Amino acid sequence: MRPVEYYMPEDFKCGDMIRIWTRDCLLYDADDFTKDWYNRNLGVTLSPVHLKKGSPDVFYQPVPPETGFGTPEDSMASVIALQPKPPKFDMKKMFKQDMHVLRFNAKLVSTEPDDESRTFIVSFYCGDDTILVYEVCDKNSGRIGGPFMKRKKQVNHISGKYY
Repeated sequence: MRPVEYYMPEDFKCGDMIRIWTRDCLLYDADDFTKDWYNRNLGVTLSPVHLKKGSPDVFYQPVPPETGFGTPEDSMASVIALQPKPPKFDMKKMFKQDMHVLRFNAKLVSTEPDDESRTFIVSFYCGDDTILVYEVCDKNSGRIGGPFMKRKKQVNHISGKYY
């Protein structure tokens, strides 16, 4: 086994290059045992050199659009986990307010003269916060009445939250 050769400049401090086994090494910090060894054997007091840390490269994946199957919560659950859990419902609110339905009459505001006479019933179900829009048609109007918008949770386009 050949001896280890150390090249130590006279004004050596931690952060300088040292030669260990014919290789130049930068010593910027050491553990207590190594600091003690350098102090006893070579008479060098080591003090750490603080290096600048670069900011880590963080990449964010955009959230994919809805699949169209189920609710938006179902689509988001499949993004978060491989085995998605069904969304939780407020069962207390559901049982307490399921019988309450708020119904409103509405008219379509339009520049078309045929559409001005269209009337709707907007139903808000308090138990699960869903909305149903039903079109009421006059006899011999040429329109077929019925569900205009199926019962679902509707997003407020201004705030991005549900009604």
